[in-house]
Amino acid sequence: MRLIVKGWCWLALLLPLAASAQIDPVKRDLIQFGYDQPLEGVSPLGAYAFYYHNDPDFLRTNLTWRLALAPVYLDTELGFKHLLGPNTDFAIGAAGGGFADSYSEVNGGKYIETQSYDGNGGELSASIYKLFNPGDLIPLNYVLRGAAHYSTYERNDTTASNFEVPRNDTTYSVRTGLRWGGIEPTLFPALAMEISIWYEGYFRANPGTYGFNGDRQIEPSAHQFWSAAALSYTFPDSKQNIYARVIGGTTVDADRLSAYRLGGFLPLVAEYSLALPG
Repeated sequence: MRLIVKGWCWLALLLPLAASAQIDPVKRDLIQFGYDQPLEGVSPLGAYAFYYHNDPDFLRTNLTWRLALAPVYLDTELGFKHLLGPNTDFAIGAAGGGFADSYSEVNGGKYIETQSYDGNGGELSASIYKLFNPGDLIPLNYVLRGAAHYSTYERNDTTASNFEVPRNDTTYSVRTGLRWGGIEPTLFPALAMEISIWYEGYFRANPGTYGFNGDRQIEPSAHQFWSAAALSYTFPDSKQNIYARVIGGTTVDADRLSAYRLGGFLPLVAEYSLALPG
């Protein structure tokens, strides 16, 4: 059975909070980092480090500015509260930097450096966040997000000389979903819960073949479906915390660039890392 892993080099994991599921209403200034290393064997180095800033009253009371800044990557979003109605927010975002689209190949549990390569990219996005139950203790939000992402690929020092990397490409994506509750962007949220369902589709402008004599394919489109449930609770007396999260889903017309990732669990690498521990 072939197992593949996408983007688990250390700089590719500096994408902490892209496509947040609603505008963050809390002022925050956080510095966070994570590291993941297997107990045996060789694997791509997994780590992230970033500064997270969120200003819910940026310039005006109806503007929220979110910034996630990593050593070679930036992800930012400007949110307009109630722009499309009393309970509907709109946001525009931009992200980009080095090594964000890097790819590492794993086959049968073995990391294959000669079939791995570097990727850089940039993205523009627009999002709509709709709150269905204002005033309730647990919010129910609808999310609709569209993005255009441009990727460039190149060999690194270990890529085989006869291995052709994918052609530079623009990917258009759409994400939609319902989220009941939510998780704050902290390593150890004291109290939180979430139940959500999602769809994300990817549509490539330049699909084709690559690898050794074109032995692997980039599909014109790929479609991910998944659901998530999470609970975090801190006991008031002992201050001990329990945290559990379950994610399950599938991909239609999957290829290497849209496959679920393998490896350990770095909780803030992305809003949904869609990782298979192993």
